[in-house]
Amino acid sequence: MFFIALATMLCSCDKNDEKEITVTPEFLAGTIWKGSLTYNDGSTSKMSISFSDKTNGTYHIKDIKEGRTFTYKLNSNNIKFTPITNKYFNTLEGVWWIDKIKENELILLSDIGTVKETITLTKTFGGNKK
Repeated sequence: MFFIALATMLCSCDKNDEKEITVTPEFLAGTIWKGSLTYNDGSTSKMSISFSDKTNGTYHIKDIKEGRTFTYKLNSNNIKFTPITNKYFNTLEGVWWIDKIKENELILLSDIGTVKETITLTKTFGGNKK
């Protein structure tokens, strides 16, 4: 009986079994996320997003040397990014749909007409980073 109970406990405690969570401003505030932006044509760029508080942040896309400050607003299934700096081109601007959110993983999708882009991020600082 002891070995059956031990085996059951070990099998059910998988570290990769993070449960999905609800994204809130409190969850994002004070966190840094790094990963990649996949463009419509399949090419990718390394990027990072920092959520400095419950409404503001910055992002940087390495390959195209783009970095901007933004405000953001969360809905139940998307994040709307609005640039603070008045620049001609802003990759992150607009609504990004939350495809997946876990404690340390965030996947966002942009689907505007023929443009479909994906941001895949891993939390590197803040919150309950493991």
